[in-house]
Amino acid sequence: MASGPDLASYHIIIVSSSAGKDSQGALEITMRAARAAGVADRVVCVHADMGIMEWSGVKELAAEHAAHYRVPFILARRNGPNLLEHIESRGRFPSSSARFCTVDCTI
Repeated sequence: MASGPDLASYHIIIVSSSAGKDSQGALEITMRAARAAGVADRVVCVHADMGIMEWSGVKELAAEHAAHYRVPFILARRNGPNLLEHIESRGRFPSSSARFCTVDCTI
């Protein structure tokens, strides 16, 4: 495994999970590194719930991934309007140059 940050220097190690394959892979790699550093107990898995925009079963799958690695699971939710309401209030859809959904609706 390539060298990375000194995980022992962190009090908490947060892995953001969308429940997709990339998130699952990131959690796997993080857990391998955290175990090797003796700090697996510092890893926490966080899923940003997109409310009505969320695919069915995504929250449950993200929780299942966390349970597999025996790490705490936190479900984060945005306060305020959901993504569609936010898009409507801004009068435009997010794009690569206007990524407000990334900042406002997720971690």
